[in-house]
Amino acid sequence: MNKKLLIDILNCHIKSFCDAEKYAKLTGQRTPNDTANWSQILASALTGTIGLERKKGADLSDGSDVKGANVWSAIDTPRFNGVVPAGRVLTDYTNSSKIYPKIFFILWDYLSLTEKKNERCRIWCVRPKDDTKFLDVVDNWYKRKRKSNNFQLHPPRNKENNIFTNECGNLSYPLVFNAIAHNKSYSIKYIDIDKINNGLCETV
Repeated sequence: MNKKLLIDILNCHIKSFCDAEKYAKLTGQRTPNDTANWSQILASALTGTIGLERKKGADLSDGSDVKGANVWSAIDTPRFNGVVPAGRVLTDYTNSSKIYPKIFFILWDYLSLTEKKNERCRIWCVRPKDDTKFLDVVDNWYKRKRKSNNFQLHPPRNKENNIFTNECGNLSYPLVFNAIAHNKSYSIKYIDIDKINNGLCETV
């Protein structure tokens, strides 16, 4: 894990966003923001696990998934979508490995929403195979046989906690990484790589 690389990626991302936002405002358009791909790049840099390049499939080569959400200039409510495979019934859900070995959640938000400054990037990680509390929430969702095929988690946007909410259960997720920008330049405030392999969700 290369901290300088992580900072370089974060600074490149925020510069790209701000450059695009300037022209979006000028033309009255939405700010182009490829949150999914930037999140995948950051997850690969953090873990040292490469992606699949131009092939279809998982986000990381070990089969893990990456979910991203960005508050910056958002016109709706950013959330993590499609967290677990849709369309299953509970009887088909026999082993947690059928979800993903790991799921990384990457949130781009602010320390202060009212002032919209001090941009922040946080990363959480859950291991479905080993995290029974996370699986309880997933099982509850499958049991309900929702009309929606989109299992969503609502992250702590612009909040100082690690709580993700869902109508089937709220949990505090293991925080792996936290970086904050000052004058569009990031510094790492917290990092615990061990949480990727030993962190567990906690009941709130």
